[in-house]
This record gives sequence, C-alpha cells and structure tokens, in this order.
Amino acid sequence: MPLGAVAGIMVAFQLSLLYLFLPRRSEPARPRLSRAILIAYVLPATALMWAVIPGAVLRPSYGSWWVAIQAMMIPMPAPFFWMMSQLARAEERPINRRGPAWPLLLAGAVVLNETLMGYAFAAIAGASSLQIPATAFALSVNSPWFAASMIATMIGLIVWVPTPSWQRAALAGLAASALAGPLWLLDPVAAAAAMGAIMTVTLLVLVYGLESAAGSPIPSRRFVYGIGAALGAMTVAGIASAALPGLGPDGLPLAVAGLSVMLVETTYLLHEGLVSIPDPTPPFVWTVDVPATA
Repeated sequence: MPLGAVAGIMVAFQLSLLYLFLPRRSEPARPRLSRAILIAYVLPATALMWAVIPGAVLRPSYGSWWVAIQAMMIPMPAPFFWMMSQLARAEERPINRRGPAWPLLLAGAVVLNETLMGYAFAAIAGASSLQIPATAFALSVNSPWFAASMIATMIGLIVWVPTPSWQRAALAGLAASALAGPLWLLDPVAAAAAMGAIMTVTLLVLVYGLESAAGSPIPSRRFVYGIGAALGAMTVAGIASAALPGLGPDGLPLAVAGLSVMLVETTYLLHEGLVSIPDPTPPFVWTVDVPATA
C-alpha cells in the first residue's frame, strides 16, 4: 500500500503538470514557452530522482543515500523558476502548437518517470537480477507499477483532451494493453487471453468509429491504422516473448513494445491537446467610417 500511495501521488503530480501544459480554455498567456520549459525541467528532474533510488536500495551506504537525497533536491528550484517566469511574463512567446517537439519531449519524460519508478519499486520489493540491464528494463516496464501508472495517466489525458467518444474508447483500449506486461510475468496464458479480449473490444470500437465518421474518412483511417499497428506490435511482442525466450529475459520484447506504445500514445494525446486549443480572440478595435468628401 505505501508504494501504491507513492505511485498515485506521482501520477497526480504528472497529470497536474500536463494539465498546465494543456489548458482547457483559451487564454492569451497559455500555453507559453516559460511554462513549457518549466514542465520540461521538472519531469526529467523527477526521473533522475527515481534513477538513483535503486542504487541506494541495492547497495546501501552513506554515499549512495547521500547521492539519492541530493537527487531528490534537484526538482526543488521549480517554484523559484515559476516565480521568475511570472516576472518575465510580458516577454513570453507562445510555443509552436503544431509541431511534435514539445509533445514528444514531455511524453518521453513521463514514460521515463514511470519506467524508473517501476525500477525503483522493483528494487524496493527485492526483485532479483536487477544488476543485469536487460532484466532490469523488462522487470521495470512489465511491472504492475508501470502498467497501473501509465493507464492512470492515459485515462487522465483521454478525459482531458477533446476527442470523439469512439476515439477515446479506442485509446483507452490501447492503454489497457499495458496490462499484458504484468500479466505475462504471472501467467503467459492469462496475458494472451487479456490481449485477445482487449484487441477484440478495441477493434469493434474502431469499426463503429469508421462508420460514424464517414464525413472525415482520412483522419479517421489514419487513427484506426495507428491503433491497429500498435495492438499488432503488442501481439507480435507477446508471441516473441513466449516462443523465443532467448530474445531476452522476463518478456523483454513485450517490454520494448509496451514502452513504445505508451510513448506514442502519450505523444499523440499531448499533440491533439495542443492542436485543439483555440487561438485567442483578437482584441476588439472600434472603427469609424468617415464619409468621402466630394
């Protein structure tokens, strides 16, 4: 339960930052470059904090815990940076809402946080063979902490970002595919059954969505192809993890596919959220028509 509470706080913290990045109402001051830079600083800083905790747990010493405590202090300057950004607010410039750079940067930081948190929790729980990089990566991404945290983050973004209802359902189904990792560690048959159920429901949602979005077939088809490709990648990775254990320990192919899918889905939702923000209304200017003189 203590680890679950920490994971819940971490998800709430990340969602609060992403909500600041994706305001629901149009304001001339948002989204601004200073706010994006501040969020891009805090997320990697917390990822660094999670990165050093396993070293202190696996090799406890005065030096390792000193390093861990120092890393925990790195996100602390964020409130100071926020105050400085408020002082310079008049000179802020809007960020590019159409490009993929900011969504990809923040999505990468979110997924990195969840991965390292899973690594830290695995070390705290006493998982073995974490000194082997491939095993550490697989156990981190296939852990229930990574799956639950990513699903919670995805659901929070799906509710926040304005998209058609059928696309929200399909994105929720794709997020649920993160359950394949922890289920595979428990029972590969259970993981296969869960993926089969998730794919069936999600594909039915996609078929319904294509029929209901007949007026805009091109964007809808691209969305359907993307969801289908992601689910297909998860299926292939699951088969490779079961049939070819020599590819890596503890479901390494499934971990690679799961992390990639979560990264792409987070990037997509952040991009769609930015694009959906309406442009600020220009200020009203009174005009007076002067009649022409003869």
